[in-house]
Amino acid sequence: MISSAAAVVKRLFAGAGPVAPARVPDNTAVYAVGDVHGREDLLRDILFMIGEDAAESADHATVVFLGDYVDRGPASREVIARLIEAAADDDTLAWRFLRGNHDQSVLDFLRNPMTGVAWCDYGGRETLESYGVAPPPPWADTETWRAAAQQFAAVLPLDHLGFFEALEPCCEIGDYFFVHAGVRPGVPLDRQSARDLMWIREPFL
Repeated sequence: MISSAAAVVKRLFAGAGPVAPARVPDNTAVYAVGDVHGREDLLRDILFMIGEDAAESADHATVVFLGDYVDRGPASREVIARLIEAAADDDTLAWRFLRGNHDQSVLDFLRNPMTGVAWCDYGGRETLESYGVAPPPPWADTETWRAAAQQFAAVLPLDHLGFFEALEPCCEIGDYFFVHAGVRPGVPLDRQSARDLMWIREPFL
């Protein structure tokens, strides 16, 4: 989701008076895209629509993806491949890729295979299958999960791994502060924890 404009967030935290409407830089269009979750078909459509609109809307255009590219949908691998290709081939747009909790779970699984038990329960199963890896059953032992993580590491293209590792926790454009999940009330934006930016729910909502 998009957090409130930075100025509005500061107002909420500080109890300040009215603020001017939030703005992006002049002659700039910003497109924010929420959770893709393995739906390469829908991603393809929205990239086409953004390209068409940006060509007519402004001198400069930025696409901010808010994270959660993988899990749940059937085509996580294809989503990552398409985003890498789009950013490399289309220099008419500026591309910003933020990290969601599901994307962090990919890296967590590679470092600690036993996190796969929980990850597969909320979408990781579909991601592994999209890369040709058979997910172990939840009751599998540590060695089985370790073998699955090793297989995943072996088939995960290096540019896909680099994509996950390079994801940003947040970005700010004009008066807007973009994150995946939200921010912790009462904490300055430059002191937010990466975990809150990816995971926070009720305290922010």
